[in-house]
Amino acid sequence: MNSWIKFIESKNRLGSFLVLGAIIISVLMLGQYPFQTSDFINYIFSARIFSVYKQNPYLLTPNDFSNDLFFNLTQWKDLVTGYGPAWVYLSSIPVVIFKNNLVFTILGMKILIASFVFGSGFLIVKLSQKLNDKKLYNKFILFILSPVVLVELMINGHNDIAMIFFVLLWLWYMQAKRFNIAFTFLWIGVLIKFIPIILLPLHFSYIFWVKNSAYKLYSKFWQHFLIVLGLTFIFYLPFWNGWHTLDGTFFLLNLRGLFQASPFLALLSIYLPYRIVTGIGFAVFLTVYAVIILKYQPKSFAKLVNACIFVFVAFMLFAQWYIMPWYLVWILPLLLITKHFWHQVGFWFINLLWIFILLTRNLHLGSLLTLFLFAFFITIIFPFKLKLKIK
Repeated sequence: MNSWIKFIESKNRLGSFLVLGAIIISVLMLGQYPFQTSDFINYIFSARIFSVYKQNPYLLTPNDFSNDLFFNLTQWKDLVTGYGPAWVYLSSIPVVIFKNNLVFTILGMKILIASFVFGSGFLIVKLSQKLNDKKLYNKFILFILSPVVLVELMINGHNDIAMIFFVLLWLWYMQAKRFNIAFTFLWIGVLIKFIPIILLPLHFSYIFWVKNSAYKLYSKFWQHFLIVLGLTFIFYLPFWNGWHTLDGTFFLLNLRGLFQASPFLALLSIYLPYRIVTGIGFAVFLTVYAVIILKYQPKSFAKLVNACIFVFVAFMLFAQWYIMPWYLVWILPLLLITKHFWHQVGFWFINLLWIFILLTRNLHLGSLLTLFLFAFFITIIFPFKLKLKIK
């Protein structure tokens, strides 16, 4: 916190003024009602089932509470929640505070999302400092004023930023080599939205490269296994009712659509059954993942950040059937942490791509996203082929 105060109160008055202005502009976006309300209202309704009605949102749907004041706003009336229990707890905070006040509950939920946005901006600054980057004002301002952040997070209130906030905390403690704490935050991210689970191989490979000891990796593995058991048990304890508790999660994992899928999967699905295509895509993803770990060898913190970007991009390219514009939030903060030129290019490309998607909603969404991701994948690989090293 002291370093953040120094950052704001530094001699660079113009920088401080710009940061304050960026925060004000970002906060003003909270007053805009979400124009993609299905996810946002679903967060609130699931939290109300748990905190207001004292029922299980993993077993009951909004249809079971048709007299609720949010019922007519809800689009997914027949679905149980598909998010992790950590998100149910977090989203219950504004619901408990504002109870049956519709306007303030919506505003409170958006403030919750905004807190993760600003927290992520702060962590971007702190992580950039560790890589000796001096452009800290730029990083913070660029992040919170990014069109993707302003619209998909501050206005539409998607919870991906909560997941990424804990991924950034994971990175913070990874560079400090406090691996148990780092893993705890990573697993909390998994218990919000399950995507960070794909970072587990990176986590263990980084420990191996840093410790240079298979025995120490083995020891950490079992410590982390106990953390998984403990956190999962505690978080799921009020909700668990057999494997039906995960029905909503499996529903989200199995979502697929022709206009949202990666063309890699969409084209294969023309000739092959869905399950075979899914298997091929996942096999390609795992192959790329193995190359990232074995050839790229993320031994330094900067390389770990780069590897995270590789993994997220590869996952969306080859293993994700349902790609939405706000999934770009997974990559956006990571691009701002390092000083790599191609990451800066990628940051601007992502925002320009998102603006293009916003203006052309009728086009093939999966194709647009994948076209960019392939281009971006090549641009971040190309410098490494030329052996341009990141210190």
